[in-house]
Amino acid sequence: MDTKAKFRKLILPAVVVFAIAIILSLALKRPLEQSNIDVNVLKAGNLILFLISILSSYMHLKAIQSANPAAFVRTIMATTVIKLLVIAIAILTYVFIAGKARNSAAVIICMGLYIVYTVTEVRTALLLNKSKNNGSH
Repeated sequence: MDTKAKFRKLILPAVVVFAIAIILSLALKRPLEQSNIDVNVLKAGNLILFLISILSSYMHLKAIQSANPAAFVRTIMATTVIKLLVIAIAILTYVFIAGKARNSAAVIICMGLYIVYTVTEVRTALLLNKSKNNGSH
């Protein structure tokens, strides 16, 4: 499998999660707004998480291609820390800009999305690494 095909395989779950989250936020816009959940915050959080997942997937691909098996583990850990830092900065920026109008429920939902993105991303990277190690690349 060439590098582009591996990258597409790595980002496909992130694209699916992104699409599902957008579709749900549009389909459930009225009930979310009635529950005082800001749909725009959800969309922005989803976009940030998607972009971070694409970057992380690229880093995972580079680590999978490395001859050093420890590089893959370090990359998984590093991307998790990077994502947490970016998300923390995004949340602090949002809280600072929104002030008292901030929407805590939307932020909590975005943190749930973070877990979904991370689990799907790491699972896909582990499966691709396993297939590489089994010689079926």
